[in-house]
Amino acid sequence: MAETSLASNPLVILGMFRSGTSCVATCFQALGFYFGADADLFPADGFNQGGYFELKELMNLNRKVLGTLGMQHFRIEEIPADWQELPGMQPHLDAMGALLESKLGGRFLWGWKEPQTSVLMPLYREIFRWKALEPTYVICVRNPLAVTASQRSHSPLPHIGERVVGLWLHYTLSALRESKGSKRIVIHYDSFLEDPKPFLARTVQLLGSPAGMAEKIGTAALTVNLDWRHNRPDESGLRDWPELVKNVYDLAKRCANDFIGFSSGEYDAEVESYWSQWRQMREMVRSSALPTGQVITTWLESGRTKSESMAMVPTGTWQKLLVPVNAPSGSILRLDPYQTPCLFWIRSATLHGDRDIPADLRPGRTGMLSLVGGLKRLVIWGPDPLLVYLPKEFCTSLELEILVQTHTNALNEVVAVLKGNLEFLIQKLNQSK
Repeated sequence: MAETSLASNPLVILGMFRSGTSCVATCFQALGFYFGADADLFPADGFNQGGYFELKELMNLNRKVLGTLGMQHFRIEEIPADWQELPGMQPHLDAMGALLESKLGGRFLWGWKEPQTSVLMPLYREIFRWKALEPTYVICVRNPLAVTASQRSHSPLPHIGERVVGLWLHYTLSALRESKGSKRIVIHYDSFLEDPKPFLARTVQLLGSPAGMAEKIGTAALTVNLDWRHNRPDESGLRDWPELVKNVYDLAKRCANDFIGFSSGEYDAEVESYWSQWRQMREMVRSSALPTGQVITTWLESGRTKSESMAMVPTGTWQKLLVPVNAPSGSILRLDPYQTPCLFWIRSATLHGDRDIPADLRPGRTGMLSLVGGLKRLVIWGPDPLLVYLPKEFCTSLELEILVQTHTNALNEVVAVLKGNLEFLIQKLNQSK
């Protein structure tokens, strides 16, 4: 367990954006919870007059983490099951934990609200385990049609149309599912606006009724402004959407009404069933995460250049790649493993033949090979990025355990390497004049 300045029972507000999370955070601030210094929070604006109660650095870090995972907050990918094995994740976890310590440490009542947390819960649960934290979750749920209308008319975020409903399913089910086994409560936004006191009282009860907090409930409830509800579509409109949308919304309302049943896990099996349906629905319409590439091998044989190619379908996670080796023993095999600018991580490289031996990998003319965190990282920006120095003995194939990354963060790193190489060349040219 890591040493920590964080009190052990934080309040974590989850839910889809435009679902009342800011309104709820306003109340909990009035109850005494600390969400960060004013200078560190997004200020109120015309889209959210009561304030956001979101740490700027946490939002930016969450987006960076999603980028490393090849995800975006406006898309519905699921965090890979082996996310802990992906390059760069441990530094992100360290940064997330350090940010909570620096911005929220030393406070008895503290918490945060940042919608992307809902889909990043597997990572945050690891931080909670590491720092021995036992969070209480407040899950905000609003009619998905109202969320859509609010996102269209009262949000600084780009208008994303009907995709909001898919995101609502993903965020809502993620929050309901990932909070399992912890102290938690669902707040139905419309009911909360009408009378926040019962929801606040239940949460105070969940928190163990800290001294003096119950007396503040009435004052906290007065911070709720009914004018903040700009959209309230008729729920009958949900009939125009797949049945799963209405089912999940009905489930969330039942969880909000049955505080004890939800907190005790009575609805967990139903949540898991809807999550499975949602996962199947996503798979039916999901395009390939990464485009199919070509693995091209080139070598010299009897003074002539020969080459072979094979298709390679990257999975976005660790996978095995078996490349035939027909080059002569003792020669150099030039390898283009994807033909697209990317980060190409290599966890192991083995040559098979009369016996298995580690492959001797070296950078080619358009690749940079380096050791990062115990892994070989190949930055690819052109053809022939990797050289394989074959031994004198006979080899039949090269087996690589690889991970291909082509998301924005990866491409930024490719650009940074190219920029660095260009600056180096310019410097050398200037020195030679």
